[in-house]
Amino acid sequence: MKKIYNSIILGVFLLSTVFIGAACSDDDETGLNKYPAPTITEFYPNDGYPSSIVTIKGTNFGKERAERIGRVYFGGIEAKEYTDWSDTEIKVRVPDNAMSGNITLWIWKNSTETASEFTCIPGAVITSITPNPTFPGTTITLTGKNFQSFIDKGLTPADVIVEFKADEGVVTSTCKELTATTLTVDVPTNAIGGNVSVKFGDLQKITGPELTFAGDVKFSFMDYVETNGSIKVADGNIDSTKDGAYVIFKFTAPVTGLFDVYTLAATMKDGSSLNVNIGDNLNVLRSQELNAALTKEVVNRGNWTTDTKGIYGPFSLKAATEYYLKVTFLTTSGSWVANLHELGLVFSADQTQTPVND
Repeated sequence: MKKIYNSIILGVFLLSTVFIGAACSDDDETGLNKYPAPTITEFYPNDGYPSSIVTIKGTNFGKERAERIGRVYFGGIEAKEYTDWSDTEIKVRVPDNAMSGNITLWIWKNSTETASEFTCIPGAVITSITPNPTFPGTTITLTGKNFQSFIDKGLTPADVIVEFKADEGVVTSTCKELTATTLTVDVPTNAIGGNVSVKFGDLQKITGPELTFAGDVKFSFMDYVETNGSIKVADGNIDSTKDGAYVIFKFTAPVTGLFDVYTLAATMKDGSSLNVNIGDNLNVLRSQELNAALTKEVVNRGNWTTDTKGIYGPFSLKAATEYYLKVTFLTTSGSWVANLHELGLVFSADQTQTPVND
């Protein structure tokens, strides 16, 4: 009996040894032996703005960064963007809310920090744009704070680039004048409404308020005057459209000038198109023959959500005058036409064109 008891004790001991060994081996693979303590030998620059890049050099950073392994903190605030990561060098973007202090680096369960502090320079802030709304081709002033530090570092107006939204991507314009609290810039003629961004050389890039253009109108679908034919109007979408169906909206021209109408529509049917026209008499607009020049194809992109942008015009409008806008759905094959997702009116970049309604 004693021999049996001893054998059981020995078996339990050996089994425990196996588990302990496995646990140690697992720690060797995923713990401190796999991720040895990092060292920081230097970092530069020793000061910078939010969004600027800081380079950290040292050892044992790991060949690549994984979310649970590599983290950098500026004064206790965790960075969100890393532009480069290798075993000996990290390039990291200073977070927007960073604070001055030591830079701390965590690699798995190990951490280290820089011997000296990083100084976070208060970044530029754009608080307002004037005039806003404005027109393409005009000069605007961006007002804000903390511009003086860029001037102190030698930046000139030529080093400051303002980005504007465009139909495809962005368009840029160089700053004309830079002071401690303002910068002036010309709005490109092909810019559209949206948030502007400012690049202060390679030191900082910030996003400012939204710039709107006088005359820009985005129609709310539920504010339609009337519909005809097979069509279903909902908030944010017009669908179930068949050939010949139309919807009419009423609006007041905000300023005098040339305007373009734009549509964002999608279809799964070849031969689909939209016709857009504007008039100041509802009865005439409702019944007049469609102008072929104001009919634009909606490209079949294989689904009902991927939009084609159509531009119609330019239409000559007078300030404070009431107009009606008619969208007609057309097809040369089948019956279903397209889904309309957005409809708007924008001030034409080129005010020298011949209007379609002259």
